[in-house]
Amino acid sequence: MVKKYRFLWISLLFLGLNSCSTFTLPLQSVELNSIPPGASIYNEEGALLGITPIKIEGEVLAKASKFNRLNVRLSRTGFYDSVLALDLHGQDQHTTKLVAVSSTSFSERLIKDFSKEANLYTRTLLEIQGLLFVGRYDDAEKLTKDFQKNYPNIAAGYLFLSNIADKKGNREEARSYLLRAKSLDENDPVVNRGLAGQASSVVEDEVTDVAPTKSKPNSDAKPKVKEPAGGSGFKIKEGK
Repeated sequence: MVKKYRFLWISLLFLGLNSCSTFTLPLQSVELNSIPPGASIYNEEGALLGITPIKIEGEVLAKASKFNRLNVRLSRTGFYDSVLALDLHGQDQHTTKLVAVSSTSFSERLIKDFSKEANLYTRTLLEIQGLLFVGRYDDAEKLTKDFQKNYPNIAAGYLFLSNIADKKGNREEARSYLLRAKSLDENDPVVNRGLAGQASSVVEDEVTDVAPTKSKPNSDAKPKVKEPAGGSGFKIKEGK
């Protein structure tokens, strides 16, 4: 009886091993689409896998995935890159809506990456620039000086004050602000361009001051006279 059960157990074990040797996992695939379509798909190593819409499967999927997860980056001109980490379940489908690049989306993304203090710093500078753009120089000056109370050693504040002074015609004051900004950041290209621009304008003014001017006719001068041809001995007076 024991031999009979032992034989049955061995037979079942043999059948189980044989069935396992022929068993195959279902094929995996990932269908990727984007809105709008036409996005390039890159793996973690930066290799191009294809353009959306695309179905990734077989050897390509095996090489691109690790630990049953597919990590890809979608890239399309005029849109922000989108990074995806997708768990594989078998026959997967994913659609990603890309965000278009614009001034609004750029500022929103930029501000999200900064701390609360840096957000205030950035917003204030942008507000000052906006006031300068519309010609509200007094408001811009007041906001800049308030900004400097919190950030006294930021070159940008003195750059703004220099710009405001120049707009108001105070060239010497504008130059002093530029020099102060340069002392804080001597490699700032905007500061250096401003100083160079002021130097060239001073030279032009000096040249203008010493340049000869054409003399205007003097109304009090005596009228010229000339002798007629033939030397008659009398002179003809020119003028009225």
